[in-house]
Amino acid sequence: MPESKAREILASVDAVIDNDHFVYTSGLHGRAYVNKDAVYPFTRKTSTLCLEIAMHFLESDIEVVLAPAVGGVALTQWVAFHLSEITEREVLALYAERSESVIVATSPSENYIRVKHGRVVYHHDYGDSEIGGTEVLQLFRGDQLVKKYDSLDLKRGYNKLIAGKRVLVVEDILNTGGTALKAVNVARQNKGQVVAVAALCNRGGVTVEMFGVEELYSLLNINMQVWTAAECPMCEEGIPVNVALGKGREFLESRDKK
Repeated sequence: MPESKAREILASVDAVIDNDHFVYTSGLHGRAYVNKDAVYPFTRKTSTLCLEIAMHFLESDIEVVLAPAVGGVALTQWVAFHLSEITEREVLALYAERSESVIVATSPSENYIRVKHGRVVYHHDYGDSEIGGTEVLQLFRGDQLVKKYDSLDLKRGYNKLIAGKRVLVVEDILNTGGTALKAVNVARQNKGQVVAVAALCNRGGVTVEMFGVEELYSLLNINMQVWTAAECPMCEEGIPVNVALGKGREFLESRDKK
């Protein structure tokens, strides 16, 4: 499938949007947005995109397709399905979830607040002890962010299914590549052999060297200019932030609190 066809499919459901003011998960700002969620309700279009990924890796002897939840779950199902159908052997579809974190507070005199998805769960003064974390753990000393933990884990017995197998990691959008790298790492930690990484769209110019795999394959490659909030020309011009897509709403709420 040429990139023009992938772009056509994504554009047909308004999954590629230009000329607006977006805040990405990384916190950077830009004018364009790839809304992968717009394509998932259309199963035939999703299947067509995933078939192309499967066809590309037909000769790679993939045994497991792994994706980070939740965005990649639909992709891992369809890619594994097509590989299984074409090769006539079972290819497993697994997903990795955000894991529980453990942190160590080193001072009994400092107040730490544990935050889950930006919401205060509880706060207390801890001494030198281990604290069971949540999916996203942030430590604050007053208003200052001290530490942040966010990793992926293979739950539901999936760690036993991946060991010793050839793995294809799939992701919807590569921005910085950080989430895909976490999926690669958790596969390796559970003795999976990661062969390649595939994505619907490489939006951030991510390269194969980041993952240390044989190949990085993307249906669509888009070079989009990004800026920090301090350097963003749209912010300077007073162009409203899109709050329906991306992290615009969170950005505005955080800015208003300062």
